[in-house]
Amino acid sequence: MVHDRQSAFNKISYVLAITRLDIQHHQDISDYSLNIHSENYWRDVFNFVYDAKYKNANFYTDNAPCIDLVDSTSKSAVQITTTRTKEKIDKTLKILTDEDFKGYSVKIYYLIDKAKPEKSTKNYIKGKYGVDLDGVIFDASDFVKDINDLSTPKLVELCNIFFSPYEKKYTDIKVLDLTIRDLVERHSEIKPSFDEDYQSLEVEDKIKLNKLNGKVSSKIIECLDYTCLIDEVADGSVKDGLQSLVVNDFYKKILIRNLSRSYSRKHLQSRSVEELTMMSSEDGLSFNRILVDLFELLESKVRIRDFNSTSVSWIIISYFFEYCEAGVKNALAK
Repeated sequence: MVHDRQSAFNKISYVLAITRLDIQHHQDISDYSLNIHSENYWRDVFNFVYDAKYKNANFYTDNAPCIDLVDSTSKSAVQITTTRTKEKIDKTLKILTDEDFKGYSVKIYYLIDKAKPEKSTKNYIKGKYGVDLDGVIFDASDFVKDINDLSTPKLVELCNIFFSPYEKKYTDIKVLDLTIRDLVERHSEIKPSFDEDYQSLEVEDKIKLNKLNGKVSSKIIECLDYTCLIDEVADGSVKDGLQSLVVNDFYKKILIRNLSRSYSRKHLQSRSVEELTMMSSEDGLSFNRILVDLFELLESKVRIRDFNSTSVSWIIISYFFEYCEAGVKNALAK
């Protein structure tokens, strides 16, 4: 159980983020089992947060569910969905034309990232139903703003009742798996590299070779216990995608950016990652700065930043540092 406001808020935000990734991953493989229990769960959560009296609606049109929750006291209705199409929005808002729901307000809550409708869709909805679509659709990013307005005792109670129990089902390896898959899936193209020499080098020797300071080296070392988990979760195309994104894209761009002070970008673009790393070493560039830049870039891309008080980004960097894909790996490069 948590007792203070910040811990409660952080835990709720964390569970919302990892649940969203879990649902998205299941959607990608056409497994909708996680959606089945969402209706009752969110009914209870919304009732608690908004002091509402939502009940299951079981309201159908053309054999497709349009509304999941209804509060007849406040005259509000909620659709809980993962479908982000114009047709889904239109079908949901048809409730506004039903005499039984005259005067109701409608919200569409997305279990994944909410829809981003085109201007034409917004105009269509405004003209047909007289509502502003931006005020209808919401997701976890909007929900956390509402819960942040709760009193501290209520926020802590919300966390302990509805979110702490769910955190336990997400093990370290599950969180890392979902985070890596999400990171890779949002990277547009996988381009495995076949020109790298995967020679082995003891991590402590490599830390000395790269002249890493105490702060950076401690991050590398403390994350080594978790790097083996990447081998367990990131196999096949996922591992290729991770290597492509982190090493051949992010790391390479950082090397080029630092080397562009001395070389033309055209000259640098044609070089392999290993060649760029050697050039960086020969030019006396700081690999402390390079790895921190890589960390900051990864932090801006991952949706789940830590688990078990350990940074996911540093785990990924440590993995590629250990496997000699990031940083100098050969004394001849000096």
